[in-house]
Amino acid sequence: MSNDNNKTDIEQAVEEVNPSEVSENLDPNNAESDESNSANLSEQQETPFIDDELRTDK
Repeated sequence: MSNDNNKTDIEQAVEEVNPSEVSENLDPNNAESDESNSANLSEQQETPFIDDELRTDK
């Protein structure tokens, strides 16, 4: 991984940040609902994190 002028990713991000975009992203009144951000998957398309047959906590 090579960085320009030996700057870290964090240093580059600080220099390139756009304050208006940050404030817009943090505005709770401007937030989209979780439903609009999630994909509408059929039951067959949804995949659990852990296979129910392998669970030992039931």
